[in-house]
Amino acid sequence: EGQAKNTVRAYKTDLRDLARFLGLKTADEAATRLVQCTHKEATEIVLSYRGAQIEAQYAAATVNRRLSTIRSVVALANRLGQIPWLIDIEGVPHQAYRDTQGPSFEDVQKLCAAAAQGKTPSRDTLLVQMLFIIGLRRAELADLKGEHYDGGLSAGRLHVLGKGRRERTWINVPSRLCWEISLRAADRKKSL
Repeated sequence: EGQAKNTVRAYKTDLRDLARFLGLKTADEAATRLVQCTHKEATEIVLSYRGAQIEAQYAAATVNRRLSTIRSVVALANRLGQIPWLIDIEGVPHQAYRDTQGPSFEDVQKLCAAAAQGKTPSRDTLLVQMLFIIGLRRAELADLKGEHYDGGLSAGRLHVLGKGRRERTWINVPSRLCWEISLRAADRKKSL
């Protein structure tokens, strides 16, 4: 309860993977199996699962996310009084291995040029620019509708539901994007 839709979906995916490991059919069966075990049995299951994930050469981030899901499910059962224990198995050490700076200016220009060749060139180019210039995440951008824009042709702001947030926050829009956004935002219910 209280989790974002994407978080709940990720938890279910991770629990389905645990279910497959345990020879069960559903995510719910996997969660039930964990909380019906003794602390020792659950720890053995999770250690075995962790080892199988490592042996299968899953990325450390994937293994750690799956372990985090298991810890969260067990912690919820603990809070609800179903079990008196928690899982405290550590994740797999990992190194940051990728460049998270985003695309270069030249790469963004190439993306804009490609967007300009599509079926909806002005919209697609605007979306690329909003990702790069404003720094919106994909899910934040996909969630925006015309009603989330407040402004005019030269100044404005977007009411964005950021990752992990329950309430929208205002983000200022650079003036060079306001004109295009305001045109698309004219239809208040339509996605930007």
